Amino acid sequence: MQAEGRLDMSILMKEVMADPDVRAHSKAVPPFAQQLVNDLPRTSIDILERISSLPDEADFLLENKDFIEREVGCPVDVVHADDPDLEDPGNKARQAVPGRVAIYVE
Repeated sequence: MQAEGRLDMSILMKEVMADPDVRAHSKAVPPFAQQLVNDLPRTSIDILERISSLPDEADFLLENKDFIEREVGCPVDVVHADDPDLEDPGNKARQAVPGRVAIYVE
């Protein structure tokens, strides 16, 4: 996916859109892919390795939900951004990316 040391957007899009699960989110893919093309060249191998070994954020938040509720003093809902029944009044789900959750506070 790299041409002359650079990540190529057209090749990246062609490869990721071949995956039916990714294609189901076809409107969200181009901005996310462009962000990857911009960010990856500036990201160290060490950081990339750490990101790839992170636990699933939603699972981590669900496991620690009671603690978070006690700390913030209010109820907390943890939902997946791709949940078809998601209520998302702040349109935060589209801002969530692996390694960076989106948080909406009412």
